[in-house]
Amino acid sequence: FPFAAFSIKKGRESGLLVPEPGYNPSDGKYLKNIAYYLPINDYIDMTLSADFTEKSGWGTEFDMPYRKRYDYNGNLHALYRKHISDITNYSDEWSVRAYHQQKFYNKSEFSLNLDFASSRQVWDNQADVNKRLQESITSNISYRKPFKSSTLYMSGAYTEDLINDTRFITLPTFSYSLPSKPVYELFPVNSDSLKNKDYWWKNFTYSWRSYGTH
Repeated sequence: FPFAAFSIKKGRESGLLVPEPGYNPSDGKYLKNIAYYLPINDYIDMTLSADFTEKSGWGTEFDMPYRKRYDYNGNLHALYRKHISDITNYSDEWSVRAYHQQKFYNKSEFSLNLDFASSRQVWDNQADVNKRLQESITSNISYRKPFKSSTLYMSGAYTEDLINDTRFITLPTFSYSLPSKPVYELFPVNSDSLKNKDYWWKNFTYSWRSYGTH
């Protein structure tokens, strides 16, 4: 008989989640989101789930979000599916996504975003339409550090076209920037009268930025 259970304990508790039974023409009968939830500590928890379908195979999914306020946050997500087209035709599909963002005591910031997949078929059973129609995936990494009035920035990226099976790499890029300053500060002005008067060239400013790649 249908039933429901509700925990009377405070805070996060580990346990089984309610699965989703159903039917559709492409999958046949299915039982999705057979999952177990586990809070590891105050900052991390994880969920391990599985899906079983009558016609299209089975799959398992791992999700581990984490967050520490003012310090870091991120998520690790992995997906594996045994995709069955017919009795003699099947494929192993997988995807791995990782995200991490962290702030350090010296006001520097680090960001990492990784996204890899075997093919688009791994998302065939996803409820999100945009995910099922996704044509490319991108991974990137960046680091930013301020130095008083200047800033150092480093980054790199990797993009994979899942339709045409092509890959693009943006080589590590470095930039160093200084704030804008009035042009007249480039030239010494000894006369107090020149310093105090509002000449037109005093309204111009300059800034400097350097780029480099490897």
